[in-house]
Amino acid sequence: MPRRIIDLGDTIDEMETAYLLDLGTSDGSGTDAAGTPDSQASAALRVSPEPYAALSYCWGSGEQSHKTTKANVRQRRSGFAVSLLPKSIRDAMSVCRGLDIRYIWIDALCIVQDDEPDWQRESVRMLDVYANSHITIAAHTAASSHDGFLGAQLYGHQPSCQSSFQIEVDESKYLEFFLSIGTGTGKAWGPSPLMKRGWTLQEAILPRRIVHFTGKEMFWECEEGATCECSHISHQKVAVGNGQRWLAKQSFCGFSAATDKQWSGLLTREGWMEIVNMYSSRELSKWSDRFVAIAGLAQLVRRSSGVTKSNEVESPILPAYLPV
Repeated sequence: MPRRIIDLGDTIDEMETAYLLDLGTSDGSGTDAAGTPDSQASAALRVSPEPYAALSYCWGSGEQSHKTTKANVRQRRSGFAVSLLPKSIRDAMSVCRGLDIRYIWIDALCIVQDDEPDWQRESVRMLDVYANSHITIAAHTAASSHDGFLGAQLYGHQPSCQSSFQIEVDESKYLEFFLSIGTGTGKAWGPSPLMKRGWTLQEAILPRRIVHFTGKEMFWECEEGATCECSHISHQKVAVGNGQRWLAKQSFCGFSAATDKQWSGLLTREGWMEIVNMYSSRELSKWSDRFVAIAGLAQLVRRSSGVTKSNEVESPILPAYLPV
């Protein structure tokens, strides 16, 4: 599990107060002082990790008083009011409770933002954070953490936007077709505010499961395939990375159709260059983040390619193309 995690409590009734749990290092050192409310829970998670969600969202500009800092980190271990958090974060916590997930990782809350050593250490662990999450919640429509993303989706709010009809194939089999009417874009998603941010590219690639809130519909993707509410993409079991899931990656990340449609294609030299190309077109609030914001993907490519300092010469992936 991540170094820190937000505990939402056992029941929905308990969600008025959340707790920042500090799991410390792998050997259990560096945790909070004994006697604080999260001591017992932290110790239990270190022994037996639990499923957790991760949030992919836009911070936006303006006031960010909800961040964890050196001044409030100890108080947050004792509990803090959920009602004082920005709406996107509250919405993500509501999704977790609806899915019966007790723990959630959110960067603004789980990294001490004004502690440079802590930020440097935790910001490069995104591969572990997102790849090991039980589910990642992607808030596409919210340009700011204060906007929120729950509520009536377009296809649910305006049923006339979609229509369906069936064609009889034989006496026992029908094909059902879905039409989106009058949406104006011809697409069910994007480019959303989330898809324009540099940090969120790796957050769309690393997780095993993602539920996308696009404003028009929810879209689900996992290692078995992908499906959307309007059913123009049907859920089906497919090989990892091809078929429906690759279509999801083209839609939510922006990879070109010319890229090899095998998921493993992202882990080749050409795949890495495609990642860098897409990343370079995205926005960063801080230019100094340009390397760390893609570090998780760089670690994934190196790990998946099996390239180490000792075998770079024999590797089929040219070292010059590999992330450092």
